[in-house]
Amino acid sequence: MYFLSVKRSQPTFLMDLDSDKTILAPGTAGVLLARITRQDGFTGEVQLGVEGLPPGVKATCGRILAGTVDGCIVLQAGPDAKKGAANVRIVGTSTIAGPDGKPIPVSASARPLQEFYSPGGGRNHFPVRMHTVSVGDPLDLLEVKLNVTAVTLKPGESKKIEVDVTRRAGFKGTLTLDVIYQHLDFVYNNSLPPGVTIDAGASQTLLTGEQSKGWIILKAAPDAKPVAKQQVAVMVHSSINFAIKFTYSSEPLLVTITK
Repeated sequence: MYFLSVKRSQPTFLMDLDSDKTILAPGTAGVLLARITRQDGFTGEVQLGVEGLPPGVKATCGRILAGTVDGCIVLQAGPDAKKGAANVRIVGTSTIAGPDGKPIPVSASARPLQEFYSPGGGRNHFPVRMHTVSVGDPLDLLEVKLNVTAVTLKPGESKKIEVDVTRRAGFKGTLTLDVIYQHLDFVYNNSLPPGVTIDAGASQTLLTGEQSKGWIILKAAPDAKPVAKQQVAVMVHSSINFAIKFTYSSEPLLVTITK
């Protein structure tokens, strides 16, 4: 008589990265957007990390909250960062309960995705082998600054985040501000805590001509649950054409919800 031994699957996750490149210049920041696929009952929190950055670039790594799927890493090139490039590895780490109740580590390396646009402006992806971070010449935006780097919201409360961009001399392109990465109403990454949204009607997210100041209003729903210091990035999109945009990032913004 033969007995078949079946090994029970353990909770785990897969992870994708929304792009295959981050283009920086001295003094600017970019954002890496990660999304996980939860498998076999995995519900835990995932800490993000990055390996292999080029010299002069620092990372501030956020997390993916329990029960959610999105998180971000903000990369900042120092003012004296030299030209260069490196292929990086983005990782996510967590723990699950073992048979004896003790924590067991689980991890995943992110799969980089290359974006492409179809006729009509639809945005899609295909998987590639590497994500490259580069530092080059100054770009159209020289800096993106926030008036605060942390906000605390009570359920039902709103807070204003002021955004100040420094344009390259002569650059008058249209800019849009956002905290959620979206295109044609499809959300590709939303690292905000559950229950926190952008009050679009009260925000100033479109900057035209020589405008350099805008703001975003974050609002917590009346039933928003407590969260401590969830990292998000205020993104500034510079239009290349009607569909494609180049994205800059602010320094990290930490969002807390209290009781």
